[in-house]
Amino acid sequence: MRKTVSVLFTLIFFLTGFITISQASEGSNTQANNPLTIAQLYLNDGGRVIPFSRAMYDTTLFIADFGCRLDSGKVDLVIVLDTSGSMSTKMSSVKSALDGACASFHAHDYEMNYAIVTFNDTFFMHDYSPAAGYQLTNGYPTIHSEISSIGASGEPSCNEWAWTALWHALNDYQWRKDALRIVILVTDEASCALDVSGCATDSCEVYAIDSLHPYPQYANPKMKAISEAFVIYTMTPSTLSAGATSCSTAFWDTMYHRIASETGGTNFDISATWPTLYNTIRPMVDSAKVLMVCLTNNSSDTIDTARIEFEPGDSMTTIAGDSIKYLYCWPPGSTYCFSWRLHMTTTNPTEGNCFWLYTRAITDTTTDTTTIRGCMVPCGLYSCPGPYIINICPPDTTAGTTIFSACPEQQIVVSIADSDTTVDSTSIRFRVSSSRGTFTYTINSSQLSWDPPYLT
Repeated sequence: MRKTVSVLFTLIFFLTGFITISQASEGSNTQANNPLTIAQLYLNDGGRVIPFSRAMYDTTLFIADFGCRLDSGKVDLVIVLDTSGSMSTKMSSVKSALDGACASFHAHDYEMNYAIVTFNDTFFMHDYSPAAGYQLTNGYPTIHSEISSIGASGEPSCNEWAWTALWHALNDYQWRKDALRIVILVTDEASCALDVSGCATDSCEVYAIDSLHPYPQYANPKMKAISEAFVIYTMTPSTLSAGATSCSTAFWDTMYHRIASETGGTNFDISATWPTLYNTIRPMVDSAKVLMVCLTNNSSDTIDTARIEFEPGDSMTTIAGDSIKYLYCWPPGSTYCFSWRLHMTTTNPTEGNCFWLYTRAITDTTTDTTTIRGCMVPCGLYSCPGPYIINICPPDTTAGTTIFSACPEQQIVVSIADSDTTVDSTSIRFRVSSSRGTFTYTINSSQLSWDPPYLT
């Protein structure tokens, strides 16, 4: 009797980009007519993008297998640095700390991008490419040279633009969507200067308000950072002065300490050394998990109000990101993304590594709701499908033989299941042909992974 063997091929990409897990026409909705459909759902685990795939046994469930990644992850790091004259006595130690931290990330093979924004009574965006928009650089020597050349001089005629410079760093750089995004803000400018006459922003009085949407530019980089999963670290003196007036701890804590703590970062003293910075930031990078969902208005109507609620499992803690997010006037065909930074205490999904997303979309004529459920599991603990992908190199099925062609920098995992467990697995051969030769491997269990000494 002819035995049937089913084969599941999973290609694991090394951060070559996002993978769409469902078409807009499919959706993930409990109601078929819901206008909001999933464009992307993924977990950024320490800079490694891991897409969720729809479970084969439950089309309302999405699973991310986050234990299989071996790459070091992408990290975008932007420094926002006060270069006013009052920083002159601090600049040498500050530059040493910043450069040492950048050098350490470079030495540990993180896939880094860097940039610097300098400010006093205005701000300057350093650009590293003629491409459109403000670009970061992936070269540590470039950022080392820039840090080394920066000095501090001059007294601004008005308040320094720390908050405005931070806003532009978050808003204007071409951050990689699949990278962990970190900012280090260094200043001795008192944040309470925003509340005095001549403030350098247009909406100074609302810089601590969290309820406005869309949030006003300049005044609320904190809101933007929380909403878009930035991690902010700040370096400030223990005492800050605005002209002849010193700020109380409670007052200036509103800006520098709160934006750090509420985005998952830390406030350092301005005298902190590079080992302190690096040894604090690196564990966060290695353990950071950001859940991102991108939804598309797939209807022909503008959604007047969209409500997105995130409910974590018992073993999850939300570090940054409001549990309920709103978006107003959502045009047809447009896509918006929502994110939450998470801490997870277990890798066992039966103990709570699952979550729920509830959406409500209100138009002029309808109110529709959706429930999205997802689980994060470690590699090999549970049987789950790999990401749904489009074959870059379509299989050749001529002469009754299926040949899959892999592309550079791909690991190939082949899972084989026998319908009645009678196939002799030792008779299976796995042959890989490349420009370096043809390699044949045998299989002694139900799963074979090919990881050659060189991949072409």
